[in-house]
Amino acid sequence: MKHISKIAIILSTIALNIPSAVTVAREEGLVKLPKKTNASCEASINSVKNQLIKNGYFSLKPTAGLSGEVFKSNIQIDKNRIRNSYYEYPTARPELVSIHLTSDSKKVLGTFSRSPQLMVNLGAQIIAGCDRVGMVEFSAPWEEFVRPVGYFNDNTVRTFSWIENRDEAEIRSGKYPNQRVVVTPTGSMSMYKWGYYYSP
Repeated sequence: MKHISKIAIILSTIALNIPSAVTVAREEGLVKLPKKTNASCEASINSVKNQLIKNGYFSLKPTAGLSGEVFKSNIQIDKNRIRNSYYEYPTARPELVSIHLTSDSKKVLGTFSRSPQLMVNLGAQIIAGCDRVGMVEFSAPWEEFVRPVGYFNDNTVRTFSWIENRDEAEIRSGKYPNQRVVVTPTGSMSMYKWGYYYSP
């Protein structure tokens, strides 16, 4: 019995010391923005894409899911989402580069999603080469993984911090300073302070 108890204690200790994917994914990464090179924005994005391919995070072939769905890695530039979703963002950099990863799920979730410093290093390469890009958002179809990294006015690139999503009544109470409700001609919408995000 003593032997069994010791094993149970050891297993409990191991379990406590293994961070969950959610916990690790919310750790922070930060890097100073590199000096701008002569590379174009397109070349900077392609350089990051090639690094992701080389390390097995970005697949050029469709990836089949367990339920028969097909996932495709892709990179897109969005010119509206930052201004529609955030406030206090760097206004000279209103564009977002979205990178959707659909390679080996174990590598993407087990390694990439747990590497905030890798995310900011890759994001900074794109932001340094693209004058109008303020955010690089990494995502994957598994476990609803999403992690933005963005440019800040102190010339750094950082991972955004995850916060709970609140309804409009809660936000209007003033207890949640990192979200606000904005009235638009078509209604109202909640926005996040630059540096914060929510994903399920």
